[in-house]
Amino acid sequence: MEYTEYTRTHTRIKKHMIAIIGCGTLGSKVAHLLKQEELLLIDHDVVHEENLAYQQFSRKDVGTQKVYALLRVIPHARTHNTFLDEINIELLRNASVVVDCTDNLYTRLVLDRYCVQNGISLVHAAAGTKRGIVGRFTQKKCLRSVYKNKISVENCRGREIEHELANLLAQTQASLATEVLQGKEEFYLALVDKTVTPITLAEQKGTCEEQETPKPYYVTWCEQEGCLSAKPKKNYLTTQREEIIQQQRVRIQPNGEIYVYDTEDIDVVEDIARRIYEKEILGSTPSTNSTS
Repeated sequence: MEYTEYTRTHTRIKKHMIAIIGCGTLGSKVAHLLKQEELLLIDHDVVHEENLAYQQFSRKDVGTQKVYALLRVIPHARTHNTFLDEINIELLRNASVVVDCTDNLYTRLVLDRYCVQNGISLVHAAAGTKRGIVGRFTQKKCLRSVYKNKISVENCRGREIEHELANLLAQTQASLATEVLQGKEEFYLALVDKTVTPITLAEQKGTCEEQETPKPYYVTWCEQEGCLSAKPKKNYLTTQREEIIQQQRVRIQPNGEIYVYDTEDIDVVEDIARRIYEKEILGSTPSTNSTS
């Protein structure tokens, strides 16, 4: 697949570093598109054999940390091989735009809060297997205000985004980030399937400044299971099992993810998740989670 590179045409820039968080399917593509820019790449994951079909890596990269593999083609990039959270979020202090290519709502909201507090544009994308959303968020229209009372669509079993959709999302993210460097920072939101369709939203006041602290878990719709799912902010080791909780069939995965079947009530799912995580999972040994 050939990609158009976005080059510098800035005229009034004090800072021009683009931070790309998550270097998997979307992040690796965005990094290649913006390889002429000053980049900060953050991810903690390793290139696996199965990544080669969808991500911008080669066979020689297998077993290498993703950020280090990208250094082979973008040698001037700055890298951090780490999972980004509230503790190390200051790694973004020199960024003028943050490109969110992560795969979990916890990290997305951490990025959103930091960008609002520091006046940094956030370029976000999220996708299921066949459709996605992409946007540029500001202090007045932040990610949380747009997603408020909504659930995200995610690949809960790790299935990859279709090639055409991933390419279109990455190209749009690269374009939106480049516009920020050129001084265009207005809010933008679009639905993406085979085309990019902009969305117009009514003005929302106060929701960005009044962001609440993220819960230690989040609720999402799992396309592959066809049910609501709860995920801890970091994966935890537990026993895979099925139970009936509050008259709902619940399946608990080894990484702590919870599938709750036959209900569309988010409050019910949150209550079940809260009970399980507080009593069992949050006190167990944590394992790593992915931002790619």
